[in-house]
Amino acid sequence: NYGSQDVSAFKNGAYTGDISAQMLTDFNCHYALIGHSERRHYFNESNDLIYQKFLRLTENQIKPILCIGETKTDYESKKTTDVITDQLILFSNHFS
Repeated sequence: NYGSQDVSAFKNGAYTGDISAQMLTDFNCHYALIGHSERRHYFNESNDLIYQKFLRLTENQIKPILCIGETKTDYESKKTTDVITDQLILFSNHFS
């Protein structure tokens, strides 16, 4: 089985550097990482954007692997629970 390190939040179109969920399906990809800390930090990926990626994956029967966690600053400020809750709240409706 194959996996991907990321996926585009968009269904279709030319988004240079992105790979669509449909393209991953065409390559028989079964898993994809989303929400990785580097993507959140360096590319300012929001929880809403990561949720869009989650939807693209599930629409294409690809299993998302959701990365969650806090920054060192959040940890030291004892905000871990709040940060992780915020990261997961959008996904709760999908599994209810």
